[in-house]
Amino acid sequence: MGETYSGQIGDNGGQGQHGVIAEGQENNPIVNGIDNDPTSPDSLHGDSNLYLVSEFFAGTESTTIITGHLLNSLDELAGDDDTVATEPVAWTRTFVGPTPTSLTPQESKETHVFTTTMGAANDDQFVGMRRLLVNAVYVLLEMDVPDKADVGLTFEYNPSDSGIGASFVQGKFTPDDFADPTAPIPPQEKDAEAEFTALIERDPWILVLMLVATIGLAVIIGYACRRYRKYMDPETGMLEDTEADIKYAEMVAF
Repeated sequence: MGETYSGQIGDNGGQGQHGVIAEGQENNPIVNGIDNDPTSPDSLHGDSNLYLVSEFFAGTESTTIITGHLLNSLDELAGDDDTVATEPVAWTRTFVGPTPTSLTPQESKETHVFTTTMGAANDDQFVGMRRLLVNAVYVLLEMDVPDKADVGLTFEYNPSDSGIGASFVQGKFTPDDFADPTAPIPPQEKDAEAEFTALIERDPWILVLMLVATIGLAVIIGYACRRYRKYMDPETGMLEDTEADIKYAEMVAF
């Protein structure tokens, strides 16, 4: 595939990337309908990080189609983070793989490959990302690429952040559940424990606030019980008089 990497750059979940058509690739059909202007709805944007791949390109037959520019935030208009270098995020290459024993060397065929390091679930919300993938399929199937392929969604698409949903881990859904693109997406059960853990990892102060709130609630309940016992008739279990009842009600209301 021509894809490997030595690391990532950028704040995962805090910085996105803007894809720019590489110099000399403006007429490549894979970029049909994609706009370099970040303000355009057809621009190529992703919430995923940049992968470090350029060091592996030396001596390969890879052709960079899209170059990724790290942004200052997840906002498409946040501007480039000039403290880091750009990296290839989409490329093509050809190669002749190992000859299977059933074929002679003369029968081995040249393989055409398209690879991108973009494509996290959140990335596919953007028109440019979906169009890049659709265009690449056309090219690899040796079909004419539309000037501006229709990549509109036929269903509501609200992806979660990076990770694997609990329902898929548990095997409750299969690819057959999504065979009909017009059918509604099956509801995915939420993993409350996993979501709570992720919330605490993201903002540990929430745990401190929850602890303080719990202690405060326990103090209030304890005080209410103590006040109730002070005015309670031990024989009937009822409050002794109207004045005490009023005081207890005011205390609870407070």
